[in-house]
Amino acid sequence: MKSKFGKGFIYPLGLYMMHLERIADAKNSIAFMIAVHGAYDHLRELNIPKDLPKNIQKEIKYLSNRLYQHCNTLHFFKKVPNDRDRIVYQSKSILFNIDKYYNNEPSRGEIE
Repeated sequence: MKSKFGKGFIYPLGLYMMHLERIADAKNSIAFMIAVHGAYDHLRELNIPKDLPKNIQKEIKYLSNRLYQHCNTLHFFKKVPNDRDRIVYQSKSILFNIDKYYNNEPSRGEIE
């Protein structure tokens, strides 16, 4: 079956991450929802490797479910900043934990 937004693990995760800047820069609920929709599309067909630790698998599933909820709920602007910041932080943490799992000795930079 042909994929519309990308299949696999690293490839769609990378495409998803490319949308994070739009989520981080969202100034109102409309911009936030548009950015979340674009990001979520790449997580739809994400194939999470079975060998990843359960805690990382849960983080990814939780993030995906959270974005799905944002796609299907109208939010007021006052909720956007907190959710926006948590989504960005959680996304970066997932990448950090994957890198750590594969013994790549990740280190958070002073500027991310």
